[in-house]
Amino acid sequence: MRISDQAQAAARAQRALTALESHPATNRTQLGAARELLNTTRNHHNPATVRGALTALEDLAAAVGGRPS
Repeated sequence: MRISDQAQAAARAQRALTALESHPATNRTQLGAARELLNTTRNHHNPATVRGALTALEDLAAAVGGRPS
């Protein structure tokens, strides 16, 4: 995976995590899972793993309070 692609994925994941952190309906379990997924987008180099973690994190943010912008 190219570094620029991974950086874009990490930025999107960070936006989703920020949206979760600011939403009052988010619980600790969801935040813990979201942080783990963010770490996956930053630390793994397998494109499928990074995309899967990003998708899961964005889906979690959407389920709690809508799509992050």
